[in-house]
Amino acid sequence: MKKVKVLLFLTLLITFQILITTPVYANSKNITLDSISQKYNLKDVDTTNLPEGIKPIEFKSYQELAAFLEKVKRQNDIEEEKVKKLIADRKIKNLLVGSSLTQAIDTNLASNNIGSQTKLVSSSGTFSYYMSVSYYYSYNYTFNKNVFTGCRSIYTFISGFSPFVDYQQYDSWYSILDSGRTLACTAKGITSYYIFIEGVLKVYQYDKTLYGEFYNP
Repeated sequence: MKKVKVLLFLTLLITFQILITTPVYANSKNITLDSISQKYNLKDVDTTNLPEGIKPIEFKSYQELAAFLEKVKRQNDIEEEKVKKLIADRKIKNLLVGSSLTQAIDTNLASNNIGSQTKLVSSSGTFSYYMSVSYYYSYNYTFNKNVFTGCRSIYTFISGFSPFVDYQQYDSWYSILDSGRTLACTAKGITSYYIFIEGVLKVYQYDKTLYGEFYNP
């Protein structure tokens, strides 16, 4: 009898875990496009305003669409928290690229060397986010190596299989750490997923924070 109770308890526990880890909409029969649009803040898109080269991803059912959106949202929420924690742990004090302060720094560093680097900073399914930076550097005799002295620009972009995804950066910051040996860069942008279902074109958007550290100028 005790074994039966234990087995029943484990079965209920597993069922409960499945319920809390599966998107609520995935198994719902009463789901509508309006309810999905409200939950994920989907916006209508006129076909004339579709970005060049974008081919919307098509869904055959509302359940399929809701499950897809929930997965994308959860993944981004997790990555945003990781980036937020990393920036906090590094105690980064950012300088806004293009601000009057950084423009003054650029003027003072005009005689320094200029370099650039590009690196992968995040992956999301079939595509990845990259960060490309242009910076100033000079030789440091204490460390017997080059060190970063300023940042000229930060540019982020996506690459890979993403015909239905668009990304546009709208802000960027940087900080020089470890006595000039590390250039820490942050960029903010908007990721847009273009969706087609039952003859309706929609877009799902979210803010994306990208962080990268660069070494050895």
